[in-house]
Amino acid sequence: DDMIIYEYEFVYNGDTDGKPETIEQTAQLRDFMVCFNYGFGPSMYGYQRNYQTWKYTGGMYDGDQNTFWDPDYWLAYNMDNKTGTNVFAAGKPEPDKTLFRRFSQTGENGGGLCSPQAPGYAMLYYPLRHLAIVDPVDTSRNESDYAKLLVSATARANEIDANGNIKQPYNNKITTGVVSSSKIIGGAHLNPYDGRWSGTIGANDAAPGAVNPLYDNTRWVGRANFNKGQTSQACAKLFTTGPYTVHIGDTLRYAYAEVCGYGAQAGKWIQGGQSTTQWFQNPSSDKKVVIDGETMTEHYLTDFGYPDYVNSKRDSLGIPSVANVQQVAYKAATAYLGQEPVMPIWPETNPDRGSYKIPVPCPAPGIKLSNTATADVKIDWNGTVEKFTHPRLMGKLSKYKIYRSLSGMGPWRLLSTVSVGGAADNSYTYYDTTTDFKPGESRYYTVTSVDDQNNESGKTNMILFAKKIHSVAKMGKVYVTPNPFISESGFPGQPKAIQFLGLPAKCTIRIFTYAGQLVETIEHTDEDSFSSTFFQISRNRQEIASGLYLYVVTTPEGDMSKGKFVVIK
Repeated sequence: DDMIIYEYEFVYNGDTDGKPETIEQTAQLRDFMVCFNYGFGPSMYGYQRNYQTWKYTGGMYDGDQNTFWDPDYWLAYNMDNKTGTNVFAAGKPEPDKTLFRRFSQTGENGGGLCSPQAPGYAMLYYPLRHLAIVDPVDTSRNESDYAKLLVSATARANEIDANGNIKQPYNNKITTGVVSSSKIIGGAHLNPYDGRWSGTIGANDAAPGAVNPLYDNTRWVGRANFNKGQTSQACAKLFTTGPYTVHIGDTLRYAYAEVCGYGAQAGKWIQGGQSTTQWFQNPSSDKKVVIDGETMTEHYLTDFGYPDYVNSKRDSLGIPSVANVQQVAYKAATAYLGQEPVMPIWPETNPDRGSYKIPVPCPAPGIKLSNTATADVKIDWNGTVEKFTHPRLMGKLSKYKIYRSLSGMGPWRLLSTVSVGGAADNSYTYYDTTTDFKPGESRYYTVTSVDDQNNESGKTNMILFAKKIHSVAKMGKVYVTPNPFISESGFPGQPKAIQFLGLPAKCTIRIFTYAGQLVETIEHTDEDSFSSTFFQISRNRQEIASGLYLYVVTTPEGDMSKGKFVVIK
C-alpha cells in the first residue's frame, strides 16, 4: 500500500472546445511533447518540528533535501539528508531529546525520525510509437525541427536510434518547485529549437564501483542526462518524452507509479544525492543521530527497528520484506507486469497496459464506535466482508483483529482476536474495557481481517475516537468535578474546565451565584456523553471569581438535580 499506479491515455481527436461532435483541428501535430512534472518531498512534520514553519527556502528548496535518480528502476525520489548543516540529523529526528528517546523506543508517532520517507515516481511505460523521424541529412525523411541541432556526426550517432528516433527520455530534469507552463515549454526545456535540457549521457558516464556498471552501453548513451548540479534544489522533477508526430486518431499511453519508501536501498549507486559528482551511494537509514551535539544512537534501525507503518511481513529479526523506495518500486513494476520484472527495467519494452495479477487479501470490515455508560468503548461491525470473493483471493477469512493506538502511525496495540462465525446474526461487538484510556482522551481504533494463511488486511477503517461516558437513561444525582476547583482542573489541555457528570441525553444546566444571580445556562444535547464542561466563563463573557456556586439541572420530562461547587483561585 505504498504505491499508486497511474495509466494515462492521450488521444488526438481534433476536439479543442470540449464538444466531440465538432472537430476543430485535423492537421498533424509536429514535435508534440509529453512532460510529467512532479513536486515532492518527505513529510513536512519533521520540518515543522525542527523549524516551526513550513520551511520552503532553505528546507525543501535549496536546503536539507536532495533528489536522486535510480536508472535501474527509472525512479526519481527525494530524501531529507540533513537539518541545516547537521548531516547526522538526516530524516529530521524529533528535536526534543526526551521525546526522541520515547518515540524511538516505543514507535509512537512513527518513531524518532520525523521525515524518513523517500517519495518519488517510477516510469513503467512510455510509447516509442509515433516518435518523429529526425534526419538532419535526408530532409525528405525528417519530421522534426530538432534535426537542426544535430549538426555533428557524434550527435547523430549517439542521440538517434536505429529507427531514426530521438532516444528517450527527451529530458530528465530537476527543477525548483516554482514551475509554470511557460517555464516547462520555453527556453531549453521542451522547445526543440533550443536543445535538450541538461544534455545527454556520454560514453564515460558509467557508475563508479557498481557491480553492474550503468550507462556503459549503447542503450543509455545519447539519452537525456540527469542534472546533478541541482540536486539540492530538489522540489520538482520533470520527465519528458518526444518529439512525436501525431495524426488524428493516434493514441499515446503512459504508466507510472507514485512510490514511497522508508529511505532508500543503502549503498546502492545512484545519480544525484549531492551536487559535487554525478554518482552517489544511497545513505543508510541505519544511521547515526546527533541532536544538539549529543549522539543519540550510532545505528538507528539496529537500536530501534522500523515503525509500524512500514507494514509488510517481517522476518525473525523484524526486518520488513518491503521497506525502502527501491523495494516499493520493484513491487510496483511487479504489480504492473503481473510478474517479477527483469532488471534493469526498461519501460519502453514493457506492455502499454498493466496486467495486475496482484494477490488480494480480504478487506477490513466497516466499524462503528460508541461510548457506554460504564466508560467503555463499544466497537461494532458486521460480517459483510465474509462474503467477499475475488479470483486472486489469498485465503479464507478466519478471524478479526482489534487494535488501538495513541497515534495514527502506531504503534498498534492488539486488544483482542475474534473468530469468524462467533455471532449468530453475522454481527460482532467488542468492548474495550481497559482502564489506561480515560474519558476526555482520544485514541485510534481499527479492525483488520485475517485469512487462514495469516494474511492481514490493511488498517483502512482507522478511526480517531474521543472517549466519553454515555448519557444515563434517567437522571439521578448530578456531580461536579473537580469540587472544589483549586487553581487548575487537572484535565489535559483544559486547565479551567469544570465537568458536570451523570447527565441524560438532553438537559439544561443553570449555574447561579450564592446570591441567586444566573451565571450561565448550558444546553446538553449529546446522547454519547454523560458529561458537559463549564469553562468558568459567564453569560456576559467574563471569567467567574472565586466563591460558592449553585447549580440546577432539569430535563424536558421534569426531572431535577441540584448541588453546589466551590471555586478557589
